[in-house]
Amino acid sequence: MVKIVKQKKIKKNKALDVCTVICAISILLFLSSMLFLKALNYNLSIEEGMVSKDIIKVSNDVANLELEVKKLDTRERILTIAQENGLEVDQNSIVSVIEDTEEYED
Repeated sequence: MVKIVKQKKIKKNKALDVCTVICAISILLFLSSMLFLKALNYNLSIEEGMVSKDIIKVSNDVANLELEVKKLDTRERILTIAQENGLEVDQNSIVSVIEDTEEYED
């Protein structure tokens, strides 16, 4: 006598399959966004370094120009150039202005 063995059909849980696929996609998206953000952070760090170098260069240029202005703005230099061009200083027409913070009443 032959025994007939019935095989039970294994029911697959479709909800479990959907959750597995969603989880796999989520992991892939997380890893790809992590790589993107690391690359972006690296590029921003490089750009920050370049901007810092530019700021230092401009600061040095400004300091050099301020020094040059102070050198060119001396009274002796101006008087020398004026005398070379035939100009004289009239002491009677020089007015000194002193800035005072007090208020005066009329």
